[in-house]
Amino acid sequence: MKRVLFSVFIMSLLLGACQSVPPAPVVPPQAKELPQGTQTIPGKPPVSSRIIDITTRNWAFSPANISVKKGEKVTLRLTGESGVHGFAVPELSINKTIRPGETVTVDLPTDAAGSYRFFCSVPCGQGHIDMKGEIKVEE
Repeated sequence: MKRVLFSVFIMSLLLGACQSVPPAPVVPPQAKELPQGTQTIPGKPPVSSRIIDITTRNWAFSPANISVKKGEKVTLRLTGESGVHGFAVPELSINKTIRPGETVTVDLPTDAAGSYRFFCSVPCGQGHIDMKGEIKVEE
């Protein structure tokens, strides 16, 4: 009986010594700050977006005409100066509200060439009907 207990004791010591030490945690490399408008897709290098600034004010968009290339990565940065306004491009499924002092970003789909009209989608007063513009996606 003593031999059995002694054997079990020795076996437990040997098994305890054979256990592996848990691996050290993997620390990811320091994240680099990417330029604003840069998109990251896992496994692919960062892709920079062209940023187009648009100002909304009573009763105009500036600029009101925008041209981009088909397939180009584009981010619209809408900044409200005066009044609450909307930015709607129904054909591209875009409809955002911009308040004074607020900045809203929108990724612009550029996969189909064409002309797309945009307009203010929030009633904003007597000049509301004049708040419109056009986005041209060129081949």
